[in-house]
Amino acid sequence: MEEQTALVHSAAFAQQAGYPYGEALERAVAKLKRYTNEEQLHALERRESGLEVIHSPAPPRLGPVLQVLEQSAAEGELPGVAYFAITEDPEHRPNRNLTGFWAADREEVDSIAQLVRESGGTVTAGPKLFPISPTYYAVYFEDPCGNAYEIVHRLN
Repeated sequence: MEEQTALVHSAAFAQQAGYPYGEALERAVAKLKRYTNEEQLHALERRESGLEVIHSPAPPRLGPVLQVLEQSAAEGELPGVAYFAITEDPEHRPNRNLTGFWAADREEVDSIAQLVRESGGTVTAGPKLFPISPTYYAVYFEDPCGNAYEIVHRLN
């Protein structure tokens, strides 16, 4: 029963956290439930209720990227999608560096600003035009650990 409970808990956490293989885990749990007796089924359902992830799930649009990254890691290969990682300080102390990225257009800047807000980050400025140049449209933000970032679209 311990292994069955672990699978049910894993599926619940995966689904809530936006894990890219969450649906596959749910199918595995459904099969498990189909082949258990009524007493086992009630025991699993009792253990399944009340579980919650304490952080925001990944936005659905990141699912395909996360799946490629997960598959690459499982196969021991480099990812086949654009990827950037930051290794955080174990004590979660922010540094004074600003990491910046180009955006394809203003809509992408706006979209990322919204994603930051939904994911627990803090927008510190923008999205808006900044006086750096007439077309410098950017958003500045911090992740939940306080690291600083900029996303910018600029025509010149």
